[in-house]
Amino acid sequence: IQWCATFLAASLLGITIVPISPKTSQEDTECLFKHCDAKLLAYGRTSTISYSDFTNSLCIDELPIYPEIKHPTILNSIVTEEDIMMIIYTSGTTDHPKGVMLSYQSIFANLKFGLQNIPLNPGDYICTFLPLYHCYGCVYNFLFPLLARATNILIDCPLTIPNVLHVFKTYCPTIVFAVPLIVEKIAHIAASKTSSPTEYNKELH
Repeated sequence: IQWCATFLAASLLGITIVPISPKTSQEDTECLFKHCDAKLLAYGRTSTISYSDFTNSLCIDELPIYPEIKHPTILNSIVTEEDIMMIIYTSGTTDHPKGVMLSYQSIFANLKFGLQNIPLNPGDYICTFLPLYHCYGCVYNFLFPLLARATNILIDCPLTIPNVLHVFKTYCPTIVFAVPLIVEKIAHIAASKTSSPTEYNKELH
């Protein structure tokens, strides 16, 4: 919840967000921090990285969460469509990660497509288990359900097949966004009668 609130607050203020995986190493985090000239590093308590080396850092778990804001102030006059909303770093399979700059216009175009073509309505349920630091997960697992006024179920537990199936059975999501690799893993392990407990309980990403 704190991650989502921090993301939305930064977006409304026109602050460019650089989401990274919590599994990113200390060395890579420092490299990305310097490369994008970041001014603040926001992190959660579960991260294993030492933040003492960063001049400006903020533990988002310590931020208060307000249950309701009756008259929110939308600071949309601060940003323009051409402003950079996010910088997503590639995995760096063949070289160092490279930052991809995504404008507000680019993100909104994807959200508009979702609202016009994906049947998600107020009162529907969607389960979020794709990484929010990826563009696809952030746009369609997080921002899109908000605009569609659907109920978003955030999976706050290790992403293993038993946990995913439990969430599906409990909430019966209307729609699930996934990537082929995760679907293939679930199908393979679920269909295999010889899957070991280690493989069955292994995190999907």
